[in-house]
Amino acid sequence: MNAIIKQSGILSALVVLAVGIIFGTFSMASAALTIATTSITTDGAYTVTTVAGSTVNLFAANTTGVITIGGTAQTGNLVIGTSSGTMNLNLGIGTGATTVNVATGGTGVNTVNIATGAIGNLVTIGSVTAAASLNLLFGTGDFTIDGAAAGTIGIGDAAQTGTITIGDSSGTLAIDFGTGEGATTIGIGTGATNANTINIGTGAVANVITIGSATGGLRYYAQTSSPAGDTTITAAQTGSTFFVGAAGDDFTLPAPAAGLNYRFIMDTLFATTNMTIVTNSSSNVIEGSLLVAGAVVACANEDTVSFVATAELPGDHIEVFSDGTSWFVRGEATTAGGITCTQAS
Repeated sequence: MNAIIKQSGILSALVVLAVGIIFGTFSMASAALTIATTSITTDGAYTVTTVAGSTVNLFAANTTGVITIGGTAQTGNLVIGTSSGTMNLNLGIGTGATTVNVATGGTGVNTVNIATGAIGNLVTIGSVTAAASLNLLFGTGDFTIDGAAAGTIGIGDAAQTGTITIGDSSGTLAIDFGTGEGATTIGIGTGATNANTINIGTGAVANVITIGSATGGLRYYAQTSSPAGDTTITAAQTGSTFFVGAAGDDFTLPAPAAGLNYRFIMDTLFATTNMTIVTNSSSNVIEGSLLVAGAVVACANEDTVSFVATAELPGDHIEVFSDGTSWFVRGEATTAGGITCTQAS
């Protein structure tokens, strides 16, 4: 019996010695260290240290099972990586398909802090490789992106070619831009390299669009061009102002479509051959009136509006608007006969 006890004591001592060899050195102060068949337990502080430059592998041979660090009722702090030196702390960097869970418990309310120290940390989440994706989810609380007062918040890469969507809800939703009390400049489509297309309220529904206010008013710039020679106007040019003034030039309107509108302004005198604005297929759908030398000139079922050679003056102008069936015209000319509307064919 005494031999068995001695052998057990020697075995325990060897195990303790082996732990010390594997982990470097261990210190227990006055605590008791209990080595059982499947566990090592201490009733006091337990420290495992190694010499500088050593590599310590824990559970390197484990291929299955669960490795747990920290008790299920832990109330203290569990600290990994407290070095004051430059170091890397790596989690889940193996080549296997790894799921890294942080604060996924569903009972207590977790607070997760990442790089919240008062220093210029660089935080990168996700990558742009292949089909990599990133989901940010939240419940009924708020989702806030905030930064220092002088910081810049960017959404979308400088070479982004996909779609950036903000507010894709099918419910009733309010989206606010620049609603703070500071003097805010909101730039939309301000790039100066490629032509931008900006659509606001273009859905096939009765949208209400309000721009400006009675207090501040509205400032806008019209799209302008100075076409040369006979020109077919397109629906994509709606809202444009055309500066014209060349003898014999003919401008053909597109087929009527609700909302299309154009303005033609005479900016150059010409001496021969009227300049005309005509309907497509010469359809007689121009209606409205012109103010010519102070007299009203009626237009009914016409297909041509002419700036008349030798009677025109710079500043003479017309505007045409479509309801989807007809073109409604209004305009002014200074000299009698300066603008006419006719049924040419």
